[in-house]
Amino acid sequence: MTESKQKYFNDLKLSFTNVLTEKPSEREIAVLIKHSRNILTVHIRKTKPHILPLCQKFGFDLSDLAIDCLSEIFSRKENDSFYLLKKFCSSLNSQIEHIAGHEFYLAYKKFLAVVADKQIAGLYAEWDPNGFRITRNIKETVRKIEGIELASLPIGYKLRFNVTTLDDKIHAVDIDTLKFEFIKKAKGKNNTGDLLNTLLEVTKEYYGSVSELPLYDVVNLFKDYYGYETENDLHEEVSLNGNFEYEAVELNQIRNKITHEIELKIYLDYYLKNKINKEQAGALRLVIKDVIDTWINHGEEIDALYERFNTHYKISKSDYVDFVKTKLEYLIKETKKKFINYIFAQT
Repeated sequence: MTESKQKYFNDLKLSFTNVLTEKPSEREIAVLIKHSRNILTVHIRKTKPHILPLCQKFGFDLSDLAIDCLSEIFSRKENDSFYLLKKFCSSLNSQIEHIAGHEFYLAYKKFLAVVADKQIAGLYAEWDPNGFRITRNIKETVRKIEGIELASLPIGYKLRFNVTTLDDKIHAVDIDTLKFEFIKKAKGKNNTGDLLNTLLEVTKEYYGSVSELPLYDVVNLFKDYYGYETENDLHEEVSLNGNFEYEAVELNQIRNKITHEIELKIYLDYYLKNKINKEQAGALRLVIKDVIDTWINHGEEIDALYERFNTHYKISKSDYVDFVKTKLEYLIKETKKKFINYIFAQT
């Protein structure tokens, strides 16, 4: 193991330990969030490639998706404690001070992945219900079909075909090569078992021996066969008129989730990089909260942003223009986009 890797593992362990102290500083929290976001970004890119095009359609980038997952991991209870982090710590086989840095990294990465995978599955079900249903049906059906197995790999799920043969070499399948022949042979078939058997037949014809396809490629192939579309027409400009058909509890959940996501963004992109101080970061968070509350309660925009920011943090107009204005306007745009996406995703 290189010295730089060992230092990284030890730094991660130290930042985690710092956050679990009685009163961690905002900077200590931000450092662990940054480490966690980097770990999750790599995990999502490697194991969940099917979710990335959907993120783009809904105005999310990979970093936004990681932060969305972290909002669950770094959520706090009323006593201000990070209960999921503490639960993870208590699940370790040894006291954290007795665990080597690289071993802690592996355990923490697994913990992040488990929580994130659950979050992403929920988003996938909301954003692409047809794809989610097909995925679920394949997982439930494939175990009943001889010659096909579902393999869980570090880079995600793959379907392996012709696994009853003795050929050890696994051929990677080009889905576009098989698509026309599959759709022709599958004509008139509707249930998942018949479609999987058809795909097994086609892979035998083309490759003969063991072959494999990423699960998300098979899901997209079945969606094309069924004629499903996942495109959702989300318009950039949507009127937030306050007439939301949601119970107060549902709106409060949406409000809290978005506020926490934007708060993470403030600390990661501005505070941790020393672009603003702690008090300015807190003021930005409070203005965002005001913006969301005004949308929900009155269906209105806040026009006097400088005056609103100044109620939370005293600053001259010139300093506001130089150091805050652009950041605040960007955060409000991101907040509005997230708010609209959540509203549309749940309707």
